[in-house]
Amino acid sequence: MVDKDRAKDVLSFYIDLNKALTQAYNILKPRKYFCLIVGNRTVKELVLKTDTIICELSEKIGFTQQGILYRNIPNKRMPLKNSPTNETGKTGSTILRESIILLRKI
Repeated sequence: MVDKDRAKDVLSFYIDLNKALTQAYNILKPRKYFCLIVGNRTVKELVLKTDTIICELSEKIGFTQQGILYRNIPNKRMPLKNSPTNETGKTGSTILRESIILLRKI
């Protein structure tokens, strides 16, 4: 079953993210770089590819993607597993890798 409230939360996050990218673009001078470090999280057993979404949103705003580097997170304070569905005994991995996204204002 689809969780409409959770979907609204996720949509709200990406709307705010788009606003932040737009603001960064407006502040940056031409030919300057903007770097973001994000992790692709899982919500209700669905992996949200935030790195890909950032690249798509930023290109529509006017950035050019210069590349994405991936880095495993070997040590972190967050548990390696959690319960994304809030069902007893059902666990999923937390973010184990981060994406370093380099954008450039044209």
